[in-house]
Amino acid sequence: MRHRIARCSIVAAVAMLLWQSTVFAEATDVRNQPVTITVSFTLKGENTFRLTLGFSLKLLLFNISTEHVIAGHNSASLGIGIIV
Repeated sequence: MRHRIARCSIVAAVAMLLWQSTVFAEATDVRNQPVTITVSFTLKGENTFRLTLGFSLKLLLFNISTEHVIAGHNSASLGIGIIV
């Protein structure tokens, strides 16, 4: 007869990112007319810092995880999963 031992593990993670990005987009629209309209613009990102804090708990057949992101727009998430 086999006995299963309960398994438990805890993982914590921290990540910090610094970056700068620029996006350029251009579109041309010709609607069966002799006139061509060109639209172009450049967007410079304002969000140059991001800190991510995460935590995961694996207990028996379940994985419970959470994450919090500190940036220009803060966010948080919570997840529950089944380990197969």
